[in-house]
Amino acid sequence: TSHGNVLRHNFVYDCPRANAFYVDDGDSGDTIEENVVVRAACGPFIGGGHDNIVRHNLIVECEIGIHIDSRGVSRGYATNKNLRAKLTELPVAGEAWRKKYPPVARLLDPSHDAGIPHGNVIEGNVTVRCRTPYRTSGKPAELADVKAGGNLDLAAGTGANDPRFADPATLDYTLGPASPVYRKIKTFPTIPFETIGLDRDAYRTAVPARRESVVPATTAGEAFSSQLDLETTNEQARGP
Repeated sequence: TSHGNVLRHNFVYDCPRANAFYVDDGDSGDTIEENVVVRAACGPFIGGGHDNIVRHNLIVECEIGIHIDSRGVSRGYATNKNLRAKLTELPVAGEAWRKKYPPVARLLDPSHDAGIPHGNVIEGNVTVRCRTPYRTSGKPAELADVKAGGNLDLAAGTGANDPRFADPATLDYTLGPASPVYRKIKTFPTIPFETIGLDRDAYRTAVPARRESVVPATTAGEAFSSQLDLETTNEQARGP
């Protein structure tokens, strides 16, 4: 039921113990594009689902830039009766669903291993000074259907790799016209950074100014680790 969700033009920053976009535990069909993420635990995090599109995001100084895994294999998505029953409650084999979201009906095909993530696209993203720009978790064969390419890592973020942000000190991550991003990824769009954020309306009559988090990245205490959670599950699945 997430097919068709679009997460676009968001600014997520200073949350070093959280994933900026957490497509958790088999969630499928989301499009995450043209967002700016600064100092998060991870940018887009794809947890074993299908048909998710991650493209043209700008991810800066995160522990992990982008993550995708095949947790559906160890967690038994393909044979989970509860998941299959919920899916069959929707008319996914009908004409409307087949026309709008053709991959969904495929999940019910007995010859199709729904535990392996299919149809995910990770392309045209930019990572800047991320400790691990792109992380996968799972056997290569389980991730063979992931289309990942054309991503740019500006590891140093200086010199020729300087993304030319307008003014990071004031949280302005607009890319300057001379940014190497536009030269190296010809299709990278101009993210309207100046208009990203909360809007005033009848219910929200005032919008707080952007400011750096009052919680430093070195805050004591362990963050929830999705990777550790996944590894623990895999160990349990393998048995003693």
